[in-house]
Amino acid sequence: MTDASFDVTPRRPAFTERVELRLSGVDPGARVELSARMPDRSGVLESSATFEADGDGVVDLAEHAPVDDAYDGADAMGLFRTLSMTTERDLAAPDEAVTSLVVDVTARVDGEPVAETTVERVLAPEGVTASVVDDRGVVGRFLEPAGDGPHPGVLVLAGGGGDPPWKVGPLLASEGYAVLALSYFGPEVDGRPDALDGIRIEYFERALDWLSNRSSVRAAPFGVVGWSRGANAGLLLAAQNAEIGAVVAYAPSSVVFQGIPDGWGSVGTPWTRGGVDVPFVPYSFGKRFVPGALGRFVKRDELELRPIYERSIEQADDDVVADARIPVERVAGPVLLVSGTDDALWPSSRFCDELDARLDAHDHAYAHEHHSTDGAGHVVPVPYDATRTDVGDIVPGLSLAGGGSVDANARAARSAWPLALAYLDRGLDP
Repeated sequence: MTDASFDVTPRRPAFTERVELRLSGVDPGARVELSARMPDRSGVLESSATFEADGDGVVDLAEHAPVDDAYDGADAMGLFRTLSMTTERDLAAPDEAVTSLVVDVTARVDGEPVAETTVERVLAPEGVTASVVDDRGVVGRFLEPAGDGPHPGVLVLAGGGGDPPWKVGPLLASEGYAVLALSYFGPEVDGRPDALDGIRIEYFERALDWLSNRSSVRAAPFGVVGWSRGANAGLLLAAQNAEIGAVVAYAPSSVVFQGIPDGWGSVGTPWTRGGVDVPFVPYSFGKRFVPGALGRFVKRDELELRPIYERSIEQADDDVVADARIPVERVAGPVLLVSGTDDALWPSSRFCDELDARLDAHDHAYAHEHHSTDGAGHVVPVPYDATRTDVGDIVPGLSLAGGGSVDANARAARSAWPLALAYLDRGLDP
């Protein structure tokens, strides 16, 4: 047994804050395995990487790259961002507020533990409150910052997976925003459609009204932060409501596509307004899609949908595509578009270029920007969160490819988050 020990700075960081992790007291040149374990709301995440101690018997994650290719290069947060789910189960009740996550870090030499430490990563500081919302048809989760307010309001919209990204709410609340993470479809959401099919834009407007009626929430303008299909919903909502003063759209499309079925069924438009279907581009699967998907299912390979969306655009009539374009130029506030060039679900970088060009062509009076990360995919998390390259299962046993790499997706998360905060601040500053 050595006299190895960890030095951690800070030991109780904000979740998006960089942590300096340094191990000392091992033999020079020793092979040291560092492992991390973090229980999350939905299960237990773990990661590991092997390092070679330097001549002083030190492993410093900020200076030393792993020797087993666990991730690229020296990275102080490498162990944290490469965490992945190993045991999936609900570890918190739906109405339970999770304000921090504890990471246990262990150093092993020749398989034997030589040092241990913990890092408590704070999602929401003291004073932030969270509550489940099921009120007048609005379903979701509401998070309020510390203090009496009123605070600027933000609507958070998940993508095709249906569940709002739960860490975003407390992180935005810790920045001073009152956040409604809205549930707008899914079999577990009473009164909402089971699938992304025919969802009324009026439901999102009702959510804005709900925010407006909170004494702790400042009057409009409000912000919207959305991912994928939720980004599309946010752009459509903002284009039709002057109450929206800023939009942050992660991996949106530039046109409305056909909805997403619950399983293998068929659906129509994802959105309606006033009882009328919002025009959409229908899918063009091609003859090889079903056999290809079955082959992927048998081999347990990820299914890439990007060719479907590209083919659908190419084969649709010009007037169909024109009618389905999202009128982003009508948004009365700044617009941040976030994408990765290796998006395997749909070509979000191309779509963001089209949206940005449309804003330029209409001399949009507010700040707008397309922030693209080379090599990143569809899934861009918050900084230093567990990073993945898949989107989730389309059916049990068949996962959708998101694209990118763990390293590129992590770079995208780190660079996009401060921009997102800056755009919200710019659009919601009274």
